[in-house]
Amino acid sequence: MNPLVTNEVLGVLALQATLACMPNRTVELTNSLLILPLIFNKRIRSILKNKNVVYIGSRDLVLSFPKEFSAVGNHFLDLSATSVNTILLACEMGIAEFDEKTLSLTSEIFTSANSKSVGQLGAEIFLAAPRLAKVLEENGTELYQNFRIVL
Repeated sequence: MNPLVTNEVLGVLALQATLACMPNRTVELTNSLLILPLIFNKRIRSILKNKNVVYIGSRDLVLSFPKEFSAVGNHFLDLSATSVNTILLACEMGIAEFDEKTLSLTSEIFTSANSKSVGQLGAEIFLAAPRLAKVLEENGTELYQNFRIVL
C-alpha cells in the first residue's frame, strides 16, 4: 500500500479520534493541522498516551520533554500537505466538515479502538487522542509559538 495513502487513512483515524474527544467535537482549523505532526511522531505519541505524564499545557510539555518536541516544526512542514489531504479526505468520507474557522466531526467510521480492527498504530492513536484533544483546546497562536512553528 502507498505510504501516503496509509498516512492519509491513519490521519483520518487520528482526526476522528481527536475530534471525538474535543468539546462540541470541533477544533479550530489551524489547530487541526497540528494533529498529524503530533500523533505520527512515535515519541510524542507515547508521551500523550502515558497516563503518568501530568498535562498542564503545551508549554509545560515542551519544557518537560524538549528533545521530543524540538522537531515538531519540521514535522509540521513535512506533513502539511498530508494534513490538508487528510482533512479533505475526511470531508469526502462524510466524517468531518469545515467552515471558515473550524473543523467538526459529523460521523465516526472507525468505531473500534481494538488493535485487531485498526492495527497497533491505530490503537496507540486512540489512546493518545484524548490528551491531544486537550492540547488542541489551547489558543492556536500559543500552540504554534510553543512548538516553534514559523509560518
